[in-house]
Amino acid sequence: MVKPKIAVSRETVYRAPNRAWLWRAPNWQDASAYPDDLQPDQWRWQFLRRNKSYQQDWAIYSQIKYFQWPSQLPPWPPEDSSLDERAKRIAEMPGCREKYNVEYLLDPNESQPWLNLFVVRAPFCVSPYDGDKLGKWEAAGLRLIAFDLEQPLAAQIAEAHELLKKLQEFFHDDSPRSRDRTQKWPLYLRIFDARTAGLTFQKIGQSLLNKTDYNDAAATSKQMYTAAIKLINKDLA
Repeated sequence: MVKPKIAVSRETVYRAPNRAWLWRAPNWQDASAYPDDLQPDQWRWQFLRRNKSYQQDWAIYSQIKYFQWPSQLPPWPPEDSSLDERAKRIAEMPGCREKYNVEYLLDPNESQPWLNLFVVRAPFCVSPYDGDKLGKWEAAGLRLIAFDLEQPLAAQIAEAHELLKKLQEFFHDDSPRSRDRTQKWPLYLRIFDARTAGLTFQKIGQSLLNKTDYNDAAATSKQMYTAAIKLINKDLA
């Protein structure tokens, strides 16, 4: 018996994921696929796109074409021009702002976040116009915070305090002598992708960490894999 087709609309929500979509992780053997000089939103995207829940939601909601007109589409990289292709790589999901702190769902296979992907709320971090100055400030652990003067300040100051605590926890140790944690993140991602590809912790430790002892290779790579999982499942809002 042939099942009737169901018309897709904004109110339609598929229960089953799109099995035609496949997560294409970067090649863990290619170090150049894991740059270490990313900006905060780029780091957030690298971890978010590997989040299993996010991938599952994409596989479901990408089947529904919400964005019907060009004006509803977020900014697109200049080298691309096809609106049809553009629309296939984004989706709208009810509650995505609260769940993932994003304005829309972006295909996890996109290597870089699109413009306006992450939700911006006051108070929020702003950047100086001078890009060189931005890099120096961020390297020194400095942030600028913008406030909405048309809204009550007390609540925004409290939110800014929580925002800065999250940034401090995410990017820096509490100790003033701490190293920038992001230096380890490319390796975390490579180990996560290698494990996702089916490699054993022992093989990962030998291939990526140059460990010769079987137990040491397995234990060290597993520890770094666990650190990657924590970041992938972390609240990055």
